[in-house]
Amino acid sequence: MKGLGGSNPSRSATESQRSGVSRSRLRNSPRLRHPLSCPYSKLQTHVIPKPWVGDGAAVGNRLSAVADLDQSSRRGIIFQVLTIRCTRKLLEHLRAEPCREPTRPTNRLGDWYANLVSTKRGTLVICVSERSLLPVFVAATRDRRSFIFAFQEAVRSVLRGIGAAPELVESEARETKQIAIGTTASRRVLGSLNDLAFLARLTIADHPQVELGALAVELAETPCSPLNYETPRSVSLALLRRVHS
Repeated sequence: MKGLGGSNPSRSATESQRSGVSRSRLRNSPRLRHPLSCPYSKLQTHVIPKPWVGDGAAVGNRLSAVADLDQSSRRGIIFQVLTIRCTRKLLEHLRAEPCREPTRPTNRLGDWYANLVSTKRGTLVICVSERSLLPVFVAATRDRRSFIFAFQEAVRSVLRGIGAAPELVESEARETKQIAIGTTASRRVLGSLNDLAFLARLTIADHPQVELGALAVELAETPCSPLNYETPRSVSLALLRRVHS
């Protein structure tokens, strides 16, 4: 399979148009009307008493989330969180308001970038690790909680599929229990995401019944120029193994 390139200047406009992300859209990303709408904002104390979103648990309304945040700030409970950085198109699809200042991720694979991708088997969401470009795919849904739960399960499945040891999978999974929704911040990652989405469409066109986990594992073997032509699989495994090094 051909190596993936980064988002070089000659392709920037084409890639931005294809992914539905433009410079103006990135600059004018949706903002929260009130900072307390997002308990993971850097503008607030970095503590919560329990996962706001995670493991498929139901999410309370904004008032209860704010109350929990206020109570936890007095108890000094520290949380771990990563951000799924969605394109404007996906944010609109999910009807989600992004965190204005997401916290830094505590997991090994970093934040994830996500966008909608239309295929012959329907609309999917492709998510790509910002650090390793590892892809995962989930069926598109307008329910944010269902999307987050499906993402968490897909990450577990793909990590097992690329050969990560069980303890490494569980270590990464523990760091992805709390998830915030944010906006994109790297054109390089978006360029690679768009390339992987293109390859996914081609693969599904040839094999419409391919399982999404198997599709992700196959694309994880694609050499990528932003990774110095290493593969997302090899880089992901190297990052995960640092946990116990």
